[in-house]
Amino acid sequence: MALNSAKQKGNTLIEFMIAALLGIIVIGIVGAVFLSNQKSAAQRSKEIMLLQQMSSVMQQMKEDIQRAGFDGIATNSMLLSGSSNILYRQPNKIGYVYRKTSNTTSNTVYQLNNNMLEYCQKESTSPLSVISSASECFDLFEPKQIKVTQFDIGRTVLLGSSIESAFISISMAAELTNDPTISHVISLQVQQRNWQ
Repeated sequence: MALNSAKQKGNTLIEFMIAALLGIIVIGIVGAVFLSNQKSAAQRSKEIMLLQQMSSVMQQMKEDIQRAGFDGIATNSMLLSGSSNILYRQPNKIGYVYRKTSNTTSNTVYQLNNNMLEYCQKESTSPLSVISSASECFDLFEPKQIKVTQFDIGRTVLLGSSIESAFISISMAAELTNDPTISHVISLQVQQRNWQ
């Protein structure tokens, strides 16, 4: 009786190992692409968050600055006590006053203090000094999230025949506190509505 050699059917161990290795490589490539996309998306969302918060603050500032000097009772515009202009300006600081009601004024100061943009607002019956106006302040950004690195105010005088106004430009730069590589600069230009 002759013996027939049986043919081996199925896969060998080496073939399984090669298939497993190729599978691991493919999974690694797909995982790397996924993680790269996730990192890019996280970076982009941080950039958008910073830009949105900065834009919101600048819009609030613009709308409030346009009220500067408004009186509504007297013919002259209101000035902060000791200020010679409707918009008091120093490096990293801008201040103004306007009438809210017949017996209430809103004294406002925006200032850069220790890498934080502060909003200072105090109500009174008559205009206060800049120092008094800047005594009750709060941060416009969450200090653990955003650090303001620059807050500059420029002023261009606009002259009429017997009156004076100004064109104000404000530039603000900020970065994320935990990731300074994410930063943004935003500028604002606004014309003073109430003439001096």
